[in-house]
Amino acid sequence: MKRFYIFFLFILGIFALLSIAYADTFIIAPDGSLADWKGIKPFTLSDPKYIVYNRALWHGKNDLSAKLYITSSKKYLYIGIKVRDDSIVEAHKDDIGEILRSDHIEVWVDTNPERKNRDKMDKYVHQFIFKLTSGNGNCIELYPDNVEHINTIEYAYRRIKDGYVFEAKIPGFLLNAPEVRLSSLGILVDVVDIDKDERARQGVFLSLSPGRKWGKPNTFYKLNLSPPLYTFEIYNVASYRALFYSDVKFLDRNLVFYANYSDHSWVECIHILSSLKGKKLFSKKFPMVNIYPEIVHYNKNTTFITIRGETLLGYPVLEVFLISKESCQNIGLVVSKGLSVYPTFEDVDGDGKPEIVLNYRDGIRKYKYLNGRYRLTN
Repeated sequence: MKRFYIFFLFILGIFALLSIAYADTFIIAPDGSLADWKGIKPFTLSDPKYIVYNRALWHGKNDLSAKLYITSSKKYLYIGIKVRDDSIVEAHKDDIGEILRSDHIEVWVDTNPERKNRDKMDKYVHQFIFKLTSGNGNCIELYPDNVEHINTIEYAYRRIKDGYVFEAKIPGFLLNAPEVRLSSLGILVDVVDIDKDERARQGVFLSLSPGRKWGKPNTFYKLNLSPPLYTFEIYNVASYRALFYSDVKFLDRNLVFYANYSDHSWVECIHILSSLKGKKLFSKKFPMVNIYPEIVHYNKNTTFITIRGETLLGYPVLEVFLISKESCQNIGLVVSKGLSVYPTFEDVDGDGKPEIVLNYRDGIRKYKYLNGRYRLTN
């Protein structure tokens, strides 16, 4: 019995750790799609001033241009790039010479841009080179050259019709950066283009900083980042009896975080106003277990959250919220002894505010939107 109890606690610990890690990283996942970057304004690098090397070899926007996205969370620096390139040359070896003679991405990071004497490389500066090869990517850190755990950097490269997409997720600990330094950075992102007839040369450099100079951190682009709204962690897990499950749901600019503990559940809903700003609609502890929230998007103006669960006595519970960017309205708590309730939504009047119908064994209950709120009508 004692062994089983220890094993049970071990499994719960794993779930707790997994839920924390998942919740902190679920939005920006390097997969080569850029779908996670909605609402984050990119840098548009298409003007000739961003060509900092071999401008004579540059033939315009179709030859090389890019949209660059940068953000950070408490633990990671994220970079996303959509590159327009009419001729892509991939590297097929991990040899640094082969990579430099092929298209690649260079990222330089200075985690202390406020210090004096930033005219040379030091302990705050890191230089990464990303090899672009479908299905066989690799990252090399050129400075410093003795960094461990380089494989903790996640990145993705995917070719598209007129170029490619690149995404990277760099852990802050690899940059020797505490959380505060991931919000104020000196940074260079260079997109290097080498066409087939130019492989003997160094290629064309498209850079975030038009005045960049190699090895000079004081020429890096100075960037202040606010942690994105999406960063989320479950704190003080040990203070609860046990965590069974947690997850995050996202739909139509609404985030719902929820967690099931052994004796209660917890839900928080945030409406995204912009990439770095959100409004908390509600945060609530529920005296029920095994909850399962669902986001129901009915039309462009109406979104519901339905929360189904069980009381500690085993009775099914349903709670429905109507949410918008301005407010969150609790429509009503329904306890149905011995019968799970699944709501249906139907816009009978065509006014964009659907009736909510709850089906019971002994009949139905209808909620209709009247005078600014949903009310029971039967």
